[in-house]
Amino acid sequence: MSQTTGFVSHQKLTLERNLTYRNLNITGQVFLCTLANFAFEMQFNDGGWFRFDQGLRFNLTPDQFTRLAFRALNTDEDTEIEFYTGGAQFSDARLSIIRDPNKVIVNSESKTLLKPFAAATIGAGANVKFYGTGGGGAGQAGAAYLYRKAIIVTNNDPDNDLEVYKTEVDAAKRIGTVFARQAWLLESSDDVCVANETGAAIACRVCEVFYPA
Repeated sequence: MSQTTGFVSHQKLTLERNLTYRNLNITGQVFLCTLANFAFEMQFNDGGWFRFDQGLRFNLTPDQFTRLAFRALNTDEDTEIEFYTGGAQFSDARLSIIRDPNKVIVNSESKTLLKPFAAATIGAGANVKFYGTGGGGAGQAGAAYLYRKAIIVTNNDPDNDLEVYKTEVDAAKRIGTVFARQAWLLESSDDVCVANETGAAIACRVCEVFYPA
């Protein structure tokens, strides 16, 4: 087949959680991943490995690839991927197509992870900081997380309130109050500080919703 001939190939692969490579001898210029239950790594033409995910694409025109390799990043479950390769331009516009006029498609929601607050209590006069950005270092939420989508603070105390601040306890950074026996929701990836400014411990629940790394 000549390089100037337009063609499209569709493939489905299972990338095993034992990190076994999958190699494909396939020629093309455009690669589009339409489905992946987890992020994965790939390479073309025996070059360097790079991270890839559902919805991403690349175009090497006027060059082309002749060999693709794939490997999983998730060691707990197999990774299922689906993709198109070709020598013609193409795109995925399925989110803008409504087949049933009685149904409305608004958007596509990414997968998320829940991160609970293990302590479940904030002591008298104490505060707890919840980090909105993932990573394994100090001042980060943890290596499993990318960044926070939302945080939910539930105050289980029958009488006392909790105060919420951006980043740290500072009167100029106060952003909310969680009243007794109430829940409070904020969609933000900023660091959030929850403070108990009373003289008694307050039982509470904090649930953070993160996008996975």
